[in-house]
Formats: sequence, structure tokens, C-alpha cells
Amino acid sequence: MGVFVFLIIIGILGIGTFYFVLRATAIEIGDHEIGLIYKRFSLQHELRKRSVSAERLIALRGEPGCQAETLAPGVHLGYWPWMYTIRKELITKVLPGEIALVMAKDGSPMPFGNLLGQGVECDDFQNARAFLTRGGQKGRQLSILSAGEYRINTALFDIITTSNAPEYAVNPESLKVCIIATDKVGIVTTLIGRSTEEIAGPKIDGHSNFQDPQSFIQKGGSKGLQEELILAGAYQLNPWFVQVEQESLVVVPPGTVGVVISLVGKNPPIEAVDQLVEDGYRGVCRRPLGSGKYAINPRIMRIKVVPTHQITLDWSSNKEKAPSNYDSQLHTLRLRSKDGFLFGIEVTQVIRILGEDAPKMIARVGSADNDESEYVLDRKSGAQKFNSIRHLVMRVLESMVGNYFRNSAQDYQALDFHEKRSERQREAVAHIKNALSSFGVQAVGTFINEIDLPEQLETVLTERKVAEERRKIELIELEAEQSHQALARARAVTEMQQELVRAEFSVRIAKLVADARRLTDKVEFEALQQRIEAEIRGLGGSTKDYMETQRIKQFPNLRLPNVWVGGNSDISDAFFAQALGAPSAEEKQLDNPQLLELLAMQNGESAKLAYMRLKGLVNNPNPSESDISQLINMLKQFGFSPIQQRELPGDTDYSIESKS
Repeated sequence: MGVFVFLIIIGILGIGTFYFVLRATAIEIGDHEIGLIYKRFSLQHELRKRSVSAERLIALRGEPGCQAETLAPGVHLGYWPWMYTIRKELITKVLPGEIALVMAKDGSPMPFGNLLGQGVECDDFQNARAFLTRGGQKGRQLSILSAGEYRINTALFDIITTSNAPEYAVNPESLKVCIIATDKVGIVTTLIGRSTEEIAGPKIDGHSNFQDPQSFIQKGGSKGLQEELILAGAYQLNPWFVQVEQESLVVVPPGTVGVVISLVGKNPPIEAVDQLVEDGYRGVCRRPLGSGKYAINPRIMRIKVVPTHQITLDWSSNKEKAPSNYDSQLHTLRLRSKDGFLFGIEVTQVIRILGEDAPKMIARVGSADNDESEYVLDRKSGAQKFNSIRHLVMRVLESMVGNYFRNSAQDYQALDFHEKRSERQREAVAHIKNALSSFGVQAVGTFINEIDLPEQLETVLTERKVAEERRKIELIELEAEQSHQALARARAVTEMQQELVRAEFSVRIAKLVADARRLTDKVEFEALQQRIEAEIRGLGGSTKDYMETQRIKQFPNLRLPNVWVGGNSDISDAFFAQALGAPSAEEKQLDNPQLLELLAMQNGESAKLAYMRLKGLVNNPNPSESDISQLINMLKQFGFSPIQQRELPGDTDYSIESKS
């Protein structure tokens, strides 16, 4: 019994002791806590009197001091209060949309010139031993913490969040996720990296838009301004490593082009035409940008916007011009002529720059500083006035146009310049067009508007104009008089035309009457021939008997003065032998009716024509010499020749002489 009781007592004491031990050494860590372990001393002989060195804060080999390991949430046994001190800390929380910076209180010293400790694999700083044993460096770290919860040994690391940033001289806004808006780009400047003599560091691949600083440095990234941009999006960037400034996208408005001036790249070749370069070279790029939005780093590339529409410039002092106008500083040109007169002239120049020629214009004319706005808004119209054109006007056009007209005026007298302004304008167009083409500018038109002559020349010009107007009036009056005379002549011609028409119709009627008479004579000739032939046949075919019969019939009516004298015709001999007895061989006479009858007795077309001609002459009281001549020629074919013309009262006949 006593033994049993003894055993029970011993058991109770053992259980109590075990409970006491458990109770004394048990450490409970909450869900949102970690336990930092501080060791008072070590039971190991070799570490008993050793403590953490002055350069170290964290014990890695069990020596007294803050241990690298931490206690996770839960119950932990074996941590005797007389050997360990457990300090509970809240876990590290990084809110969504934010980042946290890390500063190591222990680790390897950073090389000279380094500002941030290199990144090591240490489970986002939750494995202090790995950080210290793998070369983690003391000080500010390249790596950052993104949104989440972390069990980090705060004795080794200071975690900087938006809540405690001011304690570390850090701007809380820099610990927020960097968000680049959709119409913006991020201009990056790195605070560490290798040195470079260029304006900006070249592009480096494989650093996840500067979110992996360790890769950027290992691949040779440069310190300072970077060529590479970060586009619209959200980025977790270490503000100790990189600074980001947001800039708007480069906008090239419609109706314009953007000329790119690259400040970085390879040196351009010496043989570059018009000082233009290809992509990748430093200088004015040959290919311009069309209208649109572009993600361009304005720190390394300047974009000069050039309008491609027509632009009108006026050299005048009378027009009201807005200060934003391209020609606001252009005034009336003062010229001196060859004869020494000083006069004013207003000029209008219209220009245009093609898109492909815009780089040439920028290269030749030059551009302003990058901090100058690309355009100015006209307050009245709201139109954009581009500085590229303003520089072209002030640096080139103002002197080019002004000097040309000043030099041209010295070759002409003032009045000649005024009166031959169209010729001067054509000369100006040719000269200015050729000069502007070398700048990549098209001269659409050059116009001379107003010429302001001196008062004394204006008087001379006015008098000259008055004289010219008088001459014009006189010419008009002369033309009116000439027109009046032409009208009178036309009227007279019209009246004479009527008489001419009547005369023409009279001639036609006379011709028709003559034709009818000739036809009648022809019929009578044929009828007479038929009658004579019939009578001769009735007398037995004897022509002498017929002649005798005719002599007896005609003898009482014969008028000797009214005769034609026949030749050696048998018919005439027979006729005269019967009618007159024995006529003289030198003269035998026939009157017109007898001659007609003799002709009718002849055969052939010639006799018929002679008959008709003689018949017409008998019926014509006033025959022409031509008609008589033609008749005589016809009668000569039948042996008759003229003797003389005999005139009797009331009658006109002709004589024919026989030469047989």
C-alpha cells in the first residue's frame, strides 16, 4: 500500500513537473504574428562565451543574440525563459495597389559606389538565414515587396510602407503602384547602373519594364535617362531604383506631319543628303510621321509638327493681324527705284509644304528648343499656328521676299515698275519658287497687290491715265463713225442689189425672148425650105422655072437700094438673070427677103445658122458691129461679100459685093 501511494505521488509529481516544463517553455504565436527569438546564452562549450560580433545583428550559428529564424503562428515548445526571449511582432502587410521597400540591417557590405543591395533568393526576405548566407547586402535593397502578407524578421529588415514612409524620408506616393494612363507614356530615369556618355541609356531586354532591377543591372543597364518607355499599365517599381515621369502621347494633328529629330543613335554618315538620316541615326529622320498618336520619348526625340495645307502670308501694314498669325511681323515693303523714288509695295506669298518635304524644310531652316510648344492657338478662330512655319517665315521668307523686291526695284524706274507689275510679278514667281524649292517649300503663288507711289508720281500717273481715257473715248467715237459709214454703205449696197437683181432678171428675160425668136426663125427656115422644095417639085424639079416664077412675083415690089449683092452663086445668077436681065458681073444686088429665100434653098446646118442670124438682124433695128461681123463671115461661106452700108429713110440695109 505504501509503495502504491509512493508511486502515485511520484506520478503526480512527474506529471506536474512535465506540465510545469511545458508551461514554462511553450510559446504561442497568433495568426497575424511572428516570434523573434533572442537567445540569452548558449549551452555549447565553444559558443558559451561567444556572442554576435559588432558587425552582425543576427546569430546564424546559435550564439547568443537575435536568431535568424522566427516563430510562425502556433505553439512552440522548448524555449526556456531563462535561455530565450521571444518577442512577438505583427506580420508585415502590404496593401493592394502598394509596394514596400526593404532595408537590411545586417548583411555583407555593399561595394563602393553601389546604392542598393543586390537581390538574393530569400523567399521575399522571409528567410533571413538564406539572405545572410547567400550574400545579401546590408542597406537598401533592389527587391521590393508587392501586395500581400509576409513573415519577415523585423530585427533584420526594416519594411517601409505608406504608413511609415515619412519616418524614412520616403514619399508615400512613391510606394503606390505606378499607373500609366492610356494617353500617357512613362519617361524612365534609373538611379543606378553603369555610366554612359550618351543622352540616354540604350534599350535593355529582359527586365520586365524595369520591375526586375537585378536583371537590368546584370545585363549592363545604364544609369540615368532611358530610351525605353513604359506604356499604359500598372507597374511595381522600386523608387530607389527608378523614377518615372508621365508625358502625353505625341499627337500629330490631321493635315500635318511630324518630323522626328533624334538626339540619340549612331552618328550620321558624311554623305547624308540634305542632312537627313535613316532610323537609328542621330539627326533629322527622313521619314515623317503621319497624323495620329505616337508613344515617343520626348527627351530623346523631338517632334516638329509641320502643316501640309496652303499658307497665305501678307506683307502689309494696313490689315489687322492677330499676334498669333504667321505674318504678324510682316509689313509693307519699302523699295527704292532706279530713279531714286521711295515707294511701298504690298505682297502676298502663298506657300505649301508637302509631307515628304517637311524633313528637308526642318533640316534646312532649323527648329527651336524642345521646351517650346509646337503650336499656338488663335484666340479668335481657334486655329493652331505651328512654330515650324513661324520659324520658316522669320528665318527665310521675310528676308528672301523682301530682299528680292528691294533688289528688283533698283533695276526699274518707279513708274515702269508700276505699269509693268505683271512682268515684275512673273519674275518674282520664278525667282522665289526656285529659291524656296531648296528648302523643301512649294511657292504656290506670289502676288503684287498695292503699289504706293509718291504723291508727285501719283499726279503724273493720274494725268497719264486721263490722257489714256481720252484716247479711248476718241477711239470709241471713231469706231462708232466707222460703224455708221459701214451701215450706210451696206444700205446702199442693198438698194443697188435690188436694181442688180432686176437687171439680171431683165437679161434672163431678154435671153429667153432671143431663144424663142431663134427657135421661131429656125422653124420658119425649115418651113420655107419645105415650101421651096415643094414648089420646085411642082414645076418639074427645075430651079430655073422656080426662079422665073419668083421673078414675076417679086419684080413689082423690088427696091433696088434695099439689096444685097451676090457673088458667084448659081442660084443668085439664075435669080438675077431672070429678074434683072443681064446684070453686071461686078455687082449683083439682093434684098434681105430674097437673100433669106436663097439661104433657105441651101442645105446644111451652116445655111440654117446664117438664115437665123440674118433673120435676127432684119428684126433688130439697131444691130451691133459684132452681130454684123458674124453675119458677114457666115455669108462669105456662100460666096457673098459686103459692098457698103446704105441708109434710106425708115430702113437700113447692107450691100454684098461679088468678086467673081
